[in-house]
Amino acid sequence: MVTREEKISEMGVNNRIQIEFYHDVLCAWAYAFSPRMRRLVREFPEVEVIHRSFVLAPDRESISQMFDSVERGKKEILGHWLAAN
Repeated sequence: MVTREEKISEMGVNNRIQIEFYHDVLCAWAYAFSPRMRRLVREFPEVEVIHRSFVLAPDRESISQMFDSVERGKKEILGHWLAAN
């Protein structure tokens, strides 16, 4: 039986795929998706994932501006974590 890698090699094709994964470091949905990205790389060696992390709300003031208060922001973010994980 011919393996997938042997077939690719026979075709002489460079099938490299690069995925840039942009995510907020506090984002529960991105955190929940990370194991899928790692599994993708393990199962498909031609895939390369480049992680691009950032912070949408880097301080208490930013959280307060986004959610009208720090407490509302905390409640919203924790709610996302409960839903995603």
